[in-house]
Amino acid sequence: MQNIFYQWQGNKLILAIAVQSRAAKNSIVGEHGGRLKVTLVASPIANKANIQLVKFFAKLVSIPQSRVTILRGEKNKNKIIILDFSFSKISDDSVILKNRIEKLIMGQQAEVKHCNVS
Repeated sequence: MQNIFYQWQGNKLILAIAVQSRAAKNSIVGEHGGRLKVTLVASPIANKANIQLVKFFAKLVSIPQSRVTILRGEKNKNKIIILDFSFSKISDDSVILKNRIEKLIMGQQAEVKHCNVS
């Protein structure tokens, strides 16, 4: 079964995210309504939740924050984000990289429940 909340375009991973702000902890909860549900401690006021979302995914997949972009939904709980791995020397057909990222984001949700970022 193919997950509908993510899509690879070359070395860029596009994710459909549903954000729940003001949560008890930062975590990936799982799939919810065709999106990857993410809980964040930060409030949506003054862009704090968006900043924390970028930091959370950058730390989770070990890429610079500048490589995480909110494409759509900056003022909405439903967002489209891009994780850009094109800065690396890995080719577009790198199954190893893609599998590693997919496991981090989708396959190991129980293990990656908590990721501290400030």
